[in-house]
Amino acid sequence: IHTPGHAPGHLCFWEEKTGYLFTGDLVYKGILTAWFPSTDPESYLKSLEAISDLPAKKVFPAHHSLEIAPEILIRMRKAFEQLKENGMLHHGGGTFDYGDWGVWL
Repeated sequence: IHTPGHAPGHLCFWEEKTGYLFTGDLVYKGILTAWFPSTDPESYLKSLEAISDLPAKKVFPAHHSLEIAPEILIRMRKAFEQLKENGMLHHGGGTFDYGDWGVWL
């Protein structure tokens, strides 16, 4: 699945048969970095929208803990949607802490 945001060519891999979602650098516990010139916060949101409705049973991120519940996908999407509604989903928008994850725009 093409999931730009962290990087223009970023991909997530969805294994429908097992319900496994490999999120690479898009989703992980910790601080998501979306302030680099190569990142695109708006695309990040669109990518979260694309994967958050998948019936994932297990999420495999590229960084930090593998103990990550699939519900984090929905929490991240909702947080990004709120940042957009508040006019903060852009480079320089700030750093936001959501407990087990955060984002630096």
